[in-house]
Amino acid sequence: MYALDCEKKYDDMGVRWNVCDTILNCGKELQRLGMGLNDSIDYGAELFCVARWRKYRAVYKVDNTVSQELFEQAKEMKSDAQLPVELLKNLPYHCIAVQVPSIEHVIRVNKGEEKHFFSGNFFITIEQDDLFKCSPVADTFFFTIWDSKDEKQPAFFIPLKEGAVIQDVIDALIDLCNESRKASGETKLQNSILSTEVVFPLYAAQIILYLQSVGSDIVSVPTPKTRKTTGKKSQKPAKVRRVGYRIGATLRQQKKVYENSNTNTNSASHRRSPIAHIRRGHFQGFWTGPRDSKKRKLVVKWVAPTYVRGQQGADTTTVFAVK
Repeated sequence: MYALDCEKKYDDMGVRWNVCDTILNCGKELQRLGMGLNDSIDYGAELFCVARWRKYRAVYKVDNTVSQELFEQAKEMKSDAQLPVELLKNLPYHCIAVQVPSIEHVIRVNKGEEKHFFSGNFFITIEQDDLFKCSPVADTFFFTIWDSKDEKQPAFFIPLKEGAVIQDVIDALIDLCNESRKASGETKLQNSILSTEVVFPLYAAQIILYLQSVGSDIVSVPTPKTRKTTGKKSQKPAKVRRVGYRIGATLRQQKKVYENSNTNTNSASHRRSPIAHIRRGHFQGFWTGPRDSKKRKLVVKWVAPTYVRGQQGADTTTVFAVK
């Protein structure tokens, strides 16, 4: 498990956890242990997340199908983009670890193709910009650290501008990425949500929206008991929560029905059905409570994908709703 492995790695290095309260201090602690300046900045962000995560030790394991749908949503961000950015601050704990399937994200640049591989393990936290000073529009960030096959773990973030909607910070994030590319001498700029620096933090944002949505299907996994051993202190287990597994099973069942029925329909006719399709899932926000009341709050609901099967020679479609 990525979070536990990280904790053990820094424990073995002799990290003093009580001083790891900011990314800057984490970098200084790693320098004290002999790490170079550049590496201490890169790994300081990871150490900072681990130090925060240790308090509650929460790991959210998201169902494969649900997580794949959320990644597809992140690449589109249609109605979701109009939700207030304040929702991204609603983390269940100060810092959480997330497990999703391994991701292969492909970015096409002109005629070439560039592949980026990241494992399905990452941390999410909210952080004040005490080190990077990288955004003129916000000093608070939705901050993520991803496990990777590379030596250095990539950090992605979303600037949380007060009063903004998610589309505003997407635009700001694309601008920041391009400024960074210009500064490093790159001539190929990104104006798409599909750039790695944008789509990965938005994917993490989709997961946070899902965790706080109505009926998110979160179940705690019993924590295994650890045996007390003499000598070296044993590592505490993580508190694992399974996310969306019942919903994911329903989605897989409905997808199978959709594919089978659509295959049968096409085999019965030489024409293609023009209306058989999948309606991508999305988030909706609605207010509850009396107007002008402190009890009034914005509630998020995930509208799951809907499989629409076209039938040849018919005027109707069959909709398989996901409950």
